[in-house]
Amino acid sequence: MKNKSTMNTDPTEIIQIFNQITGRRFTGTKKHLSVIESVLKQGYSTDEISAVILTKFLEWKDSPVMAVHICPITIFRLVNFEKYANQVAALKANPELLKIFNEKYNPTANSSAGAFAKFDEMFGK
Repeated sequence: MKNKSTMNTDPTEIIQIFNQITGRRFTGTKKHLSVIESVLKQGYSTDEISAVILTKFLEWKDSPVMAVHICPITIFRLVNFEKYANQVAALKANPELLKIFNEKYNPTANSSAGAFAKFDEMFGK
């Protein structure tokens, strides 16, 4: 759940996590840092934020329409982020839903050498 200690998290650290997960090269512009700060002020933990980034990346990376939206502004806009965080919570709470998600977006989830081992770890695999 939300953790108020995340207010000490540096938004530039979140940009680094975003880039690491997505393979993108975003910088800490004022606009990027501002939307990340809004999410942090809501008390989301680094793990929750990482899970949202990874979930949306897996879901959107192969879609010509949605791949362009893998950016800090879209992911961290608060109204979007709350929906995405609820999606992650639903996946974590429902093994059948997680299985369907993995079959569709993360087929390597069941292999020990899966490309998305961090996703598997976040979701208790």
